[in-house]
Amino acid sequence: MKNDPMESRCVKYFRQVDKGILILVSIFVLTAFFLLTPWIYSDGVGEYAWVRSLFMDGDLDCSNEFAYYTSEFQRRFGWEDAGYDLAPIKTPTGLQANKYPIGTALLWSPFFVVGHFMTVLCNKLGLEYDADGYSRFYVLLVSFGSCFYAFIGLLLGYKMSRFYFSRNVALLATLTIWFASSIPVYMYLYPSLPHSTSMFVVSLFIYFWWRTRWMRNAKQWALLGAIGGLMSMVRLENVVFFVLPTAEIVYRLYQHLKDKEWHKIRSYAGKAVLFFGCSLLIFSPQVIVWKIVFGKFFVNPYTATEVLKITSQRFEYAYEDPYTKPDSSTGVVSILIFFSHPHLIRTFFGSGHGLFTWTPIILFAVLGYIQLFRRDRNIAIFLILAFISISYVVSCVGGAGASFGHRYLMKCGLIYILGLASLLQFCYKRIKFSVLITICSFFIIWNGLFILQYSTGLVKKEGPISWSTMLKNQFTRAPKRLVSVAKPFLTGRSSVYEKYKEKK
Repeated sequence: MKNDPMESRCVKYFRQVDKGILILVSIFVLTAFFLLTPWIYSDGVGEYAWVRSLFMDGDLDCSNEFAYYTSEFQRRFGWEDAGYDLAPIKTPTGLQANKYPIGTALLWSPFFVVGHFMTVLCNKLGLEYDADGYSRFYVLLVSFGSCFYAFIGLLLGYKMSRFYFSRNVALLATLTIWFASSIPVYMYLYPSLPHSTSMFVVSLFIYFWWRTRWMRNAKQWALLGAIGGLMSMVRLENVVFFVLPTAEIVYRLYQHLKDKEWHKIRSYAGKAVLFFGCSLLIFSPQVIVWKIVFGKFFVNPYTATEVLKITSQRFEYAYEDPYTKPDSSTGVVSILIFFSHPHLIRTFFGSGHGLFTWTPIILFAVLGYIQLFRRDRNIAIFLILAFISISYVVSCVGGAGASFGHRYLMKCGLIYILGLASLLQFCYKRIKFSVLITICSFFIIWNGLFILQYSTGLVKKEGPISWSTMLKNQFTRAPKRLVSVAKPFLTGRSSVYEKYKEKK
């Protein structure tokens, strides 16, 4: 009996597929189903307001979205101060001040559209859902979009690690960073915050830069620039990762200049112009939005919003230019002074959401670059340079507000996966793999209990925490709390948040 050709091709394809990817996809599907909490929260309101306002209202005035979620937070959680970040502040153009960039909204757009079609379809089938941009399917699809983007970022980290290391090592490193860091919090519990989309675009930028680093043609330089423009629109500080191609350009130009290869210098300089030109072109929608909303093409929207709060509350727009820096008593400082005061020690080791203290697996991942340096010196140097650069920039903020670990550095997920894979590969030659699995499992369980403490109010969400209390809770209250919240969380996640609500 002859085999079915289609069946044979399917079997052949299945055998060729990396089994590690199949495992990761399976885990993603299961965890998304059981853990994803669809809701719009905190900074996510500003991000979501863009896509909702553009699609449903046809404008960029987010005042009705801000008013809706202010009322919603006060109704559901009793947050009297819920309106602070969503205050009805008008810019000189008469629109609502929205300091958040539009990149995440652009990435959410396909999911929002699908949510709209699902809502309309349900209404035609007799199921009543408001097609208003706020109802269930809109929020569900957008939240899933964030979760999906975070997973793609993790998958890119696995693919890059797989190039250097064995499948088992790359898979274990990916799973450990996935579940022993801040990623689960912002991938599943707070999906409307932009950290999942930020990790995706940063991972995509690094992966494409790495994948094409030897023979990058003009089209690939243009595409790298386009990815960079989108990356910067998701979080403005992501522009720091331009240090990777910029350092490469400087290094190559130096080599060609030293060898007096003038034709190569002209060629490479042209590609550099193409890269930065495409970056600016893709970033230009953000500049246009700033002009429409704030009245200027180039503005720091965070500083502008804070100044508008101050002037509207104290001086009633007393300044001829509302974006002029007020005196020092207002607390608004210049950008130069701001970036001259980093807090790296607190960022890495502080009790208030320090990167290494809250998520210690990241420390081991960074140490793994010592081993990666021996395998691929250039990549190790470039990625550590990028990590140090972004750490410096976010450390100048002085904190991450209510945050599990340092949420602003979650975007470095690919960097962490590669570093941890390097360390695990080194240990694999000296320790049984089963022992490595046990060690990584400990970090995952520890992180899971810590997340439970954070999400149910056993530790503070903002500011320094008591380590003695946290450690005691890990072995006493957290395991008991896990039993009590497991069923309610799986059956009605919003009720868990309302039960353990606390002021922001």
